Amino acid sequence: MISEFTQKDYELIDSAYSLLKESAKKRCPSQREMGVIEKAFNFANDAHRNVRRRSGEPYMLHPIAVARIVVDDISLGYKSISAALLHDVVEDTDYTVDDIREVFLQKT
Repeated sequence: MISEFTQKDYELIDSAYSLLKESAKKRCPSQREMGVIEKAFNFANDAHRNVRRRSGEPYMLHPIAVARIVVDDISLGYKSISAALLHDVVEDTDYTVDDIREVFLQKT
């Protein structure tokens, strides 16, 4: 379901992502690793902008919740956290696996 996000929606997403970042910093101490997580969040958040779940909540809260499970309950690192954030992008948006590959496998 697509509908324009409110300020409260953006605040919910920001708050959930802040909690994820705090957890991720414990497993991913390097700035480079946190940068990959940030890039994944920004990509997924943009892809899911104004998309809501059936419950009415912003869709992005789901990938963030999955990422929290990955880091808090399973104790995985930045690649898995990033994959959790991106896990519904190809299925639920117009982005393809090649799009994600191009963005995340760039040589820098």
